[in-house]
Amino acid sequence: MPHLRLRQRDAQILYLGLLHGEARPGRGLATRSGGRGAAEPIAPLRALLEGELERAIVEIDVPDEALPLLGEALGAAINELKQLAMADGRSMVPGFAEALRRFFPEIDGEPSAALDVVGHGVMLRRRLDAVVRAGGSGPPEGAAPEADRRPLRRRWSRLWRR
Repeated sequence: MPHLRLRQRDAQILYLGLLHGEARPGRGLATRSGGRGAAEPIAPLRALLEGELERAIVEIDVPDEALPLLGEALGAAINELKQLAMADGRSMVPGFAEALRRFFPEIDGEPSAALDVVGHGVMLRRRLDAVVRAGGSGPPEGAAPEADRRPLRRRWSRLWRR
């Protein structure tokens, strides 16, 4: 069971993803993992996050079967944030726009500011994907994904050969 350590902003974005994943039961998460029990791995995580969202650092233990679902939920929330910016602050997901405005009050006056949150969501999804690829024992959530990559060692002249 992987242990995730999230900053407050990352926890808020993850909460939005879980809210989006639960609000659309017939699509996405539910159809992929087999129907009725699909929301079960992510429902307790949302309840756990809800009580911890005001803390600077949130630490949660994620069941192994829920870890890939978090990435899908984040992807859906990122798409909803883009749509919200284009739809003048309206969302089709119940409670999504209200939760977003609660976490990021600057979006209330300027709906296009939701696109600023998209960048944070994409970075969080990349870090979660690194944990999934590592089998749940990957780098901690606050670690940069580039920290474990090896530098590309090529001579610049080889780029021009072909």
